[in-house]
Amino acid sequence: MKNSRSLFLCIVAFFLMTQAVHSSNIERLGVGFQTTAGAGSPVGFIGLEGNLSLNYFDFCLGAGGGLTGTQYSTMVRYYPGKNNILHFGTGPSFSYHKGTAETKFKDPATGTVHTDFKVDFEDRYYWWNFEMGLNFFTHPKERKGFLINLTVGAAYLFDTDYNTLNQEFGGFNLAGLMLVPVTSLVMSLQRPIIEKNAVFPYVCASLGYHF
Repeated sequence: MKNSRSLFLCIVAFFLMTQAVHSSNIERLGVGFQTTAGAGSPVGFIGLEGNLSLNYFDFCLGAGGGLTGTQYSTMVRYYPGKNNILHFGTGPSFSYHKGTAETKFKDPATGTVHTDFKVDFEDRYYWWNFEMGLNFFTHPKERKGFLINLTVGAAYLFDTDYNTLNQEFGGFNLAGLMLVPVTSLVMSLQRPIIEKNAVFPYVCASLGYHF
């Protein structure tokens, strides 16, 4: 059901893109790519995007990775000015995180490393992104050539799906009693549990080329 929702969003975005191509007087048509890195973005901490440029719009598909696992995005970016310095963007992204979160400690008496708590999980996150960016093209009026981009935005978590596949408690209370803040931090980094309707600001930079 959740995977169907993300697929549906991508289909809707593709349909809107094809309708725009069909109904527009094409003044600018091109393709491009860019790598993105930053403190969160529609493609996570680091990722790659490909885009189709049509008149004042870029239609982008991207993939990358972040705190919530592998991330995929569909973004539409609008360039209102003739020099294409500023853009506004919006679109959904989906992240998938499957793994194991565990806490360990070393028994000071025996030197044995114990697993105190272990969770196997498969989580999904559904985001909607809003952003504004500054763009520096080598050929700004044509929106072509090399691109350096600086973007700020916010990601809204509109749905989640947390699935605990298996969990095991080792029965070693030392970590649970003495290292609660540390073990909680370790678990939250390995398996971030984010409340639905949370909003996260992000800032990122991109380097790319538009043909």
